[in-house]
Amino acid sequence: MKITRLPRGNAQFPSEKDPGDVVMLSNGELFCWCKGAWYMLGGRFLRPEVRDWVLEYLKNGWPTPTEANFDLGQMIAIVGDSKEDVKWTQMAIDNMLKISDIMETERIS
Repeated sequence: MKITRLPRGNAQFPSEKDPGDVVMLSNGELFCWCKGAWYMLGGRFLRPEVRDWVLEYLKNGWPTPTEANFDLGQMIAIVGDSKEDVKWTQMAIDNMLKISDIMETERIS
């Protein structure tokens, strides 16, 4: 699994990609290659420390759905009490859980 940070401008998504590869745009938006398409994780509106936690968490590969359910609550703990931050973080968690489930199905196939 690779994590690619794209620079500003007309940078293109990688042409060589494997399931689980992550791309971060210059605005902070995160995408994952899965089932032949780029799925949006979110990230643009996440607090930088939450986005950094996500990237660090995914460095070792995508978690199974069980692992993700157990681990992703830590993202909310980092956010604190801001309703706006909690909203965007919850969206990213929901997206990660969906992608984790898809990745698990892909591993089994």
